[in-house]
Amino acid sequence: PRFLAHAALFGKVVFILDGLDRAEMHGLELHDYLPAALPLAVRVIVSSAGCKALNDAKDQLSNLAKVVQLPPLGHQERVGVLNSALATVAGGQIHVNEMLAGLVAKEDAGSPLYLLAAVNEIKARVRDNGDVYAAADDAN
Repeated sequence: PRFLAHAALFGKVVFILDGLDRAEMHGLELHDYLPAALPLAVRVIVSSAGCKALNDAKDQLSNLAKVVQLPPLGHQERVGVLNSALATVAGGQIHVNEMLAGLVAKEDAGSPLYLLAAVNEIKARVRDNGDVYAAADDAN
């Protein structure tokens, strides 16, 4: 918990807890990863499908928390995110509708952070071997 206070001395800090519901499945408690008091320069973003840990976080941060319920991204939103993020990769050769249909259809693809991880993986594979089609196949 001290690392947040130390980091906040140097500027604003955004602390992202993604998949909080999955942490709960592994027996982690909120106090294992989130201090009871946060420095003023720290903002916390939590993504969760809903769970006891999320309710605990809301209770702990009730006076500071702003809860925004977001449904999973729809099909067109997923395609839009991927098209935008991959527009400059390999000269725009990655066509999401044709090449990444499997990725777009995955349940986890409703999460923007999941798509970000997939995009970073695709970019790394294209950078490493230059094969756009192999990178797309691996992503599906």
